[in-house]
Amino acid sequence: AVVSTQSTGYSDEGDYYCQASVNGLSKTVKMSLRVVVEPKVERVSGLFNTKGVGQAATFSVSVSGNPVPTAENITWAKLDERSLPIPLEDSRITYNADKTEMVFSDLVIDDEGWYKCLVITDEGRAEEEFVLYVLGMRSIESEAVGVVSNSVNMTCVATYFNMLNGYPTITWYRVDDPTTPLSGSTITRSITEHAISTLTLTDLSWSDDGDYFCTATYTSSYPEHSLGNATLTVRGTHV
Repeated sequence: AVVSTQSTGYSDEGDYYCQASVNGLSKTVKMSLRVVVEPKVERVSGLFNTKGVGQAATFSVSVSGNPVPTAENITWAKLDERSLPIPLEDSRITYNADKTEMVFSDLVIDDEGWYKCLVITDEGRAEEEFVLYVLGMRSIESEAVGVVSNSVNMTCVATYFNMLNGYPTITWYRVDDPTTPLSGSTITRSITEHAISTLTLTDLSWSDDGDYFCTATYTSSYPEHSLGNATLTVRGTHV
């Protein structure tokens, strides 16, 4: 005997019995039906997550399937330059009990990138991706050389995500005078979502010799972030 069912659901799961009788003899066979469903994962937090250096980012998903995936079935990873997932191993990362939420604390610029949540069970595989933007100073020109009475340019680069927060305000300071902003800087935008600040010092003198740093200021949702030092060496003939 063959019994078939269509549109099998969770309610169909359980034990079934087949009984046959021949010439007054009967036999009962017990069969169990297990309904399995491939895993499914959906983003709970948004695709884009924008935070500042030093802040924390939270990524969360919901998972389903039968059996329901557990923490052992879930892996969080960062995608490398070839879009291959590299499992995360960092003391700044914590998870909830079922691993459907990841909190990444004390962010640095290098944490920026694409992340993936992978769910792998015997029944199948599912995944979801996230993008993390980290706002702050990315780099600063480490050394510059100028000549007395001439001009010199120094540059630093900050990240931004134009759709949400636009340009940061980038301010230059001398290390030995960290409260007095320097004038003469301009900001240009690059297509890679970087804001480039160029400080131009004109009519150089020996007093311009020294160390400088940059500070990027965003909206109130993100902390100010500074980066240094850029060393300017002024050359020329002492009079």
